Amino acid sequence: MRDAMTMMIPISIGLLGCGSSTSGGNDQDAASDAFDAAPAEVAKADVATADTATADVSSIPAVCVGQLMAMTEACRTCIADQCMREASDCCAVTTASDGGADGCLPLAVCALRTKCKHASCADPSTCGKEVDGAGGPFGEATNVAAGLGACIETSAKSMASCAECLK
Repeated sequence: MRDAMTMMIPISIGLLGCGSSTSGGNDQDAASDAFDAAPAEVAKADVATADTATADVSSIPAVCVGQLMAMTEACRTCIADQCMREASDCCAVTTASDGGADGCLPLAVCALRTKCKHASCADPSTCGKEVDGAGGPFGEATNVAAGLGACIETSAKSMASCAECLK
């Protein structure tokens, strides 16, 4: 049995070098540093084999892995290919909470699932709970989630997986 700190998941998620720093440093800086350190050959992995290829993601907090796995395969592929920095920043402002998560990634997952945008996400029938968990409509995590959404939307113009993610 693998130790609890080492998890194997699809490489499209394993590329996400984000998480909390145990050294007391800035979580966002740690996430960006981990992203910058990703080997170029891994970053260019063939997404056709992303479901079977695995990577050690022990440096990624379980809360982020869980949230990313809640996204569709098309969204994970889009993020792996086009929006890694934004996803890393989003992970850095995602925290575990009682029975789930709060912050950027839960909001991003909800917005992609419900297809809400901007103010419509604050509605209780779409992602109101997630917006509240991200610090409200003007919270830092809400702002970072908007950046991830904007990356996916921009990338949808030229990449099929990103366009599929928005359907």
